[in-house]
Amino acid sequence: MRASPPGIPLSPQVSDAVYCFPNLRPAGRQSCTVSAAGRERCNPDYLIRRRKYGFTVIECVAEGAGHVVLDGIKFPLGPGSVFAYKRDTACEIHTDPVRRLLKYFICLSGRDAAARLRQAGVAPGRAVQLSARADIESLFAQVIHEGQARTRHSSAICDALLLLTLLKIRQALARRSRRPPPGYERYLRVKRFIEAHAGRLRSLQDIARQTGVTPVAACKLFSQHLGLSPFRYLMQRKMELAAEHLLQEGALVKETAAHVGFADPYHFSRRFKHAHGVSPTRLRAQGRGATT
Repeated sequence: MRASPPGIPLSPQVSDAVYCFPNLRPAGRQSCTVSAAGRERCNPDYLIRRRKYGFTVIECVAEGAGHVVLDGIKFPLGPGSVFAYKRDTACEIHTDPVRRLLKYFICLSGRDAAARLRQAGVAPGRAVQLSARADIESLFAQVIHEGQARTRHSSAICDALLLLTLLKIRQALARRSRRPPPGYERYLRVKRFIEAHAGRLRSLQDIARQTGVTPVAACKLFSQHLGLSPFRYLMQRKMELAAEHLLQEGALVKETAAHVGFADPYHFSRRFKHAHGVSPTRLRAQGRGATT
């Protein structure tokens, strides 16, 4: 990983990381500005533990599971979790080693940074859960994209996108107590079916045939409520089951491939390494080493 800019320690325990640094030297008069932003896939050994940090930060979880401890209060993390902390917040971030976190973050500077987060409903030291989150994750990604452009307008655009992101979070939290959006119950039914039967499901057509939801409708529901396709979610769930099977059962790669519905162990191994960053053989060896 490249060296961190001054004042922004970046964790080496991540992969597929993308960063930008729109405004590392904000003017004293600025009330709130984006100093840095990024996206990180946490490695299985990822652990953040700090007493202080140089910025006020808001983070958004896109995939995976874990938990965060903010000033001694523990919050579970999963897709749609948004949490924030300020400079003096004691913060620990843990990832599930199998269902690794993929998360976005934005580092804020300025005297009003913490107040802006409180107004959005994400006070520093707290975490909230959003159901409809695809638009918000997209805005985090846009901040990174614009920050990487490094034009004379990049910082101002990132600040504008930050305001829009906070407004969308506030809107999503305001809607949370209302009835679920159209199609949400169908989405949950299909999602739970995938989770329960991922090992034997092979395709989007399998999912559609057994849930009674057409492929087009399923894709639209998952895009709206999860931000990815049902087939991609199926593959993620298969890889989670495979990792559990390798670690808990000590099974051979060929046996694990069959367990999650892959006839070709080599195809399974490629999928597994892409999902977890290590080969199934290596993960199995690590699991055996940990129990001896």
